[in-house]
Amino acid sequence: MSWISNLFGLDEAPVGTGAIPVPTKPFHERSEEQLNILTQFVKNSSREVSADVYSRLRSMDDLIRPLIKYIASNPVVIEKEIAIESLLTDYIPTPLGIYLQLPESERTDGSAGDLVLISQYDTLERSIIELGKGIYKDSLSALQTHAIFIDTKFND
Repeated sequence: MSWISNLFGLDEAPVGTGAIPVPTKPFHERSEEQLNILTQFVKNSSREVSADVYSRLRSMDDLIRPLIKYIASNPVVIEKEIAIESLLTDYIPTPLGIYLQLPESERTDGSAGDLVLISQYDTLERSIIELGKGIYKDSLSALQTHAIFIDTKFND
C-alpha cells in the first residue's frame, strides 16, 4: 500500500482494473480504532512518564473521544479529518515514543525531557480545543445557512 492509501484507509485496487479505491471504514470508525491504539500505548507507557504528562495525555483523550463521536453523525471536511488523524497517529504518539527512548535519568519528573514533553502536549491540547470549536462552529454555520434557506423559501 502507498502512504496515501495508508493515510486515508484505502485499499489499493488491482493494477489495470480502473477501479477507484474506496475507504474500507468510515472516518469516525478508523479514528476511534486509532484512538484506542493510542490509548493502549499511553497506558503501557504510564509508568515511564510523569503524572503531568499522563494527565495531559488523558485530557487530550477526553477531548478527542467525544469529537469523534460527534463526527460520526456530523461529517467534517477532509482537512479536519487529516488533522485528527495526524494527531492520533503522529503528533501525540511520536513525542511520547521519542521520550521513552531517552535515558532513564532524562525521564524523571521535572527533567528537561519531561518539561519539553509537557510543553508539546500543552500546545496540542490547545490545538485540539480549537479544532473542536471549529468543527462545532462549522455545524452551527450549516444550521444557520439552512435557516436562511427555509426563511427565504417559505416567507416569500
